[in-house]
Amino acid sequence: MSFNSKVIELARNDLGTWEFAGAEHNPKVLAYYDDAGHPEIGNDEVPWCAAFVGAMIARAGGSGTNSLLAQSYLGWGVEVDISDAKPGDVVVFKRGSKSWQGHVGFFEGWAGSGFINLLGGNQGNQVNIQKYSVTDGRLLGVRRAAGELQPPLILKDPIQTDYPTLVKGMRGRFVEDAQEMLIGHGFFVGLVDGRFGRKTHDEVLAFQSNRGLLVDGKIGSKTWKELMEDPVIEERDVSIVDLRERGSSTVQAADKGQATVAIGGSVTAVVAGIDAVSSAGDSLAGAEGALETAQGILMTYWPILAVAVAGFLVWRYLGQIKSSRLRDARTGKNMGR
Repeated sequence: MSFNSKVIELARNDLGTWEFAGAEHNPKVLAYYDDAGHPEIGNDEVPWCAAFVGAMIARAGGSGTNSLLAQSYLGWGVEVDISDAKPGDVVVFKRGSKSWQGHVGFFEGWAGSGFINLLGGNQGNQVNIQKYSVTDGRLLGVRRAAGELQPPLILKDPIQTDYPTLVKGMRGRFVEDAQEMLIGHGFFVGLVDGRFGRKTHDEVLAFQSNRGLLVDGKIGSKTWKELMEDPVIEERDVSIVDLRERGSSTVQAADKGQATVAIGGSVTAVVAGIDAVSSAGDSLAGAEGALETAQGILMTYWPILAVAVAGFLVWRYLGQIKSSRLRDARTGKNMGR
């Protein structure tokens, strides 16, 4: 029996396997992670299409990519044209809006002109066969095990090939992808603008240190691999009161600013109000109708309204600063400032 035949037979045997809803997790899905090289995954909510493919390949006696990234299979085995695909070949599709996202499964057969049947996991939270177009631009590649009954070969590093090494000063969509991934792991880079500036560089250094990587500030294949792993962030039980009591300079400064806005706004409003009220009667005495009355109030009390709006905006901005500081503390990104 060929390697492809063994793989597709094993995959067909698992048709109908479901991801459990709620707090329970299907042991069969957890076994996919384990066999694919990720025994640390303890729930079936982590995307598992690549885990299913890796598990079937491993059970057939081969070696997968040891990755939960669908596009990692673009570097597995040997390339095959879609017109020559046969059951058991690995097919990779583009999915989502990010360049690194994808879906992977096994070629099951043709489903009419321009369509194939894909046998895969995590297709609607289930192992099943679904119809996919191969002409709509989403098909990324078809791969086949390198040799009958032989362990597949990893011919290239897809992460290194598809994602260039990024260094400070670079710009573009790859930098934007890296920034979004860093934020997903709890490392706030500021605005996602595709610019590898000082803030992004500092967060890359912090991420590499946190993951035990070489801390060089460059995003190479190993850093990309870590960024593409699903983030697991355990939030600490910290409140604004806790940070205030610990002497957080950020929270204290924001508190002081909000207090100043409150006091300053009240005093200004009172002074403006006294002057406005003294002339309000004369200003509105001749007004007739609701529109004239509203216009008169606006023209008379605009200093008070201006102070109130400005005070509210400053107050809200200071509140956002405290919220950001609290988020840093809860995720462990920064406990000191």
